[in-house]
Amino acid sequence: NHCIAVASILADLRVPPDVVAAGLLHDTVEDTPVTLEDIRRDFGDTVTNLVNGVTKLTKLPRVSRGDQHASSGGDGDGDSGNGSKPPDEPEHPKQRKQDLKSETLRKTFLAMGDDVRVVLIKLADRLHNMRTLYAAPEEKQRRIAKETLDIFAPLANRLGIWQIKWELEDLGFRYVNPEKYKEIAKQLNE
Repeated sequence: NHCIAVASILADLRVPPDVVAAGLLHDTVEDTPVTLEDIRRDFGDTVTNLVNGVTKLTKLPRVSRGDQHASSGGDGDGDSGNGSKPPDEPEHPKQRKQDLKSETLRKTFLAMGDDVRVVLIKLADRLHNMRTLYAAPEEKQRRIAKETLDIFAPLANRLGIWQIKWELEDLGFRYVNPEKYKEIAKQLNE
């Protein structure tokens, strides 16, 4: 169902048929015994290159891991080179480093620019994942929602795909700050 939903999102964007086909097949290499050569044989070079590009994007490091502070602590101390930080400012260097990681990952997505269509498929993939995030454990919901707000919604914004940007932001906010989301939803209903 996920792959069909991703293909449907892409079709709604009125992308070319090769992109819709690649959206339909985007998880095939990772989740089945089907190889890129099988896809090349059955669907051609364009679809294969798109599927391969999405597979490569999937392997990029996560930005919003719950355990990120443990893995980046040594790097952060080495990068700052400044042991005299005021005690009330410990979050600022971490936030700057987080922003830099987010920006680097955003640029990486755009620079994968062998083909921007790969990014469109990844955005459709993330949108469907966000639409079905309610089924995930709460910790995972928050992590994925934060990553969506940090990377995917701004990326959709930069590409001018407003409908996806708005939906990603709305769904992300729902999981990052559920109390405020419910409060705003209630006020809008009233």
